[in-house]
Formats: sequence, C-alpha cells, structure tokens
Amino acid sequence: PFGFKEVEGIHSRTNFDLSQHAKYSGKKIEYFDPESNESYTPYVIETSIGVDRMFLSVMCHSFEEEKLENGETRTVLHLPAALAPTKLAIMPLVKKDGLPEKAREIMDSLKFHFKCAYDEKDSIALTEEMIKATAISEPQWLKNKSLIITMEEAMWEYAKVDLIKAQEYSHLREEAERLSLYVPDEEAWEDTFNRIFLTYVEPSLPTDREVYLTDYPKQIECLAEDYDDRPYKKRWEMYIKGVEIANCYKEETDKEKTRDYFEKEQKKLEEERNGKGETISKADPNFYTLSLPKCSGGAIGLDRLLMVEYGGEEIAPLLSFPMNALFER
Repeated sequence: PFGFKEVEGIHSRTNFDLSQHAKYSGKKIEYFDPESNESYTPYVIETSIGVDRMFLSVMCHSFEEEKLENGETRTVLHLPAALAPTKLAIMPLVKKDGLPEKAREIMDSLKFHFKCAYDEKDSIALTEEMIKATAISEPQWLKNKSLIITMEEAMWEYAKVDLIKAQEYSHLREEAERLSLYVPDEEAWEDTFNRIFLTYVEPSLPTDREVYLTDYPKQIECLAEDYDDRPYKKRWEMYIKGVEIANCYKEETDKEKTRDYFEKEQKKLEEERNGKGETISKADPNFYTLSLPKCSGGAIGLDRLLMVEYGGEEIAPLLSFPMNALFER
C-alpha cells in the first residue's frame, strides 16, 4: 500500500573500515591464518535494517483479503509462523483433574521437535506475569498487590446491591431506581445490571493496582462455564487504572449448551443484519459435533495496556500508523 521502499542495506566495506581504525588508533587489527602463515586485515560485510520499516512491511504482507461464501470480503491478519520465537506453549490452567500430568506428557512428546514453553499457573497468575513481562517501566500499580474481587462482592461494596436477591428482576429494578437510575419499560436483566455496574461499580474500582473482577452473572450470556452451586459464570475481567485490559473464560465445552448459544447468536445477528438489508454466513453445521477439551481462553488488549502504561486517555495516538487508511488507498 505504500509502494516500493528500501528496508535493508548490505554493503561490502572490504578492509577499509578496519584499516582506518588501525591507522588512527595505532593498533593492528589483523587475523593470522595458520595455514598460509600470513596476517591480514579482514574484509567486513555491513548490514543495516530499519526495524520500523521491517515491521510495517511484515504487517502489510500479512493482511489478506478473504472472500466469504455470501460474496462479501473481509481483511484477515495471517502473521508468518516463522516469526514466533516460541512455536508451542503448554499451560495447564488448573493444577488438578490430571491436567498437569497430561500437559507434561504432551510437552515430552513435542519438546525435541519444536521450541516449546511450559508454564503451570492459573489464568490470573499467568496474566499477572504477562503484564509484568510487557511492562515498559514499573509503575506503582504494578508494584502493589493485585485485588481479586467477585462481582457479588463488588456490587455490594460499591452499590450496596445484593446480587443474590437481584437474580429476581423486580428486585434488580428496584435497586436501580433506588440509585436514581432511569430504567425503561421491558428492559432486559443484563441492561439494567449494566446500568448499575457502569455507573457505580466500574468507576469505583481501585486504580492503584491490578483489579481482577471474577464470577460474572449467568444472565450475561457468553461461552463461559456455569458454576454448579452459584448463579454465576467462570469468567473474570482485569482492570488497570479503571480501564478493562484483559478477560478470561473457563470455556463452555458442553455440546448442547454450545449449540444453543450459537443458534441464539446466529438468530440475533440475522435479525440485526436483515433489518439493514445485509446477510450473514451460516455457522458450520459440523462445528457442534466437535469434542472440545476442557480449557480456558484469555485475551489482553495490548493497545489498551500501552495506553495505560504511557498515561494516556486515548488509544489513537499510540498507533504506529493508521492501518485502515493504508488499505483504503
């Protein structure tokens, strides 16, 4: 998208550079060849590469336009696997149910074929370590011990809402009105909950440390596993200085629950798109027959993390280049 540009320069400097160093320093810079019994000043091959240009060229080369079944196209990022310093990471997220033993078995079978990494931590400890590894400096919020708090505790601490009683929508609505929040008629449980959470809870979370907010209400639909004895899902989100940076689910692997979720989402998207005169691709019918392993999935917003570390309030100034503008040319 930006034309033909130089990325790297390679120069044969012969023995000029080292000869000049020897001349002005008064010190010999020579190599003795034992086979010819001679000393000589070596030739030098000098290479110089622009890291920013190399990054830009790799990124642009990795974006591909993919054509969908419905005729639409989308832009997909496919980074070359050869760039990954570690080709395979094995990280059992619970230290029970035989997972560490199985993970070690997998590690032993692959470590002679790939550059592998093994890390046995829970998802929060693993995220804390990743944040520290990517930190540009060591701000105070990184030095302080992180706070792990359940959504039930947070709702009571910052809004005095009993989340167990609020499982009944009438009680949740009463609590919202007590907090002077406007609640439209026929509003969904999730929307009323979010009114309270975004107005009273999220702005009140500590900003001097990492905050892990766990156990989200099951009414907020996502593919996270339910607790058997509590009306919550096994899900957490992490905040730094009041900004959501990461989230993680213990993935729902029950086939019937997974099917129900995707069918609901498919129907919802179709209704939204049809109203705009757009279409949406059908889900792969074979997907629901797959056997999914017990696992957790986490995500960190690196752009948000950089924004917080640099003390900014907007992401846009941190973008190295306007990618969308490049591909619109």
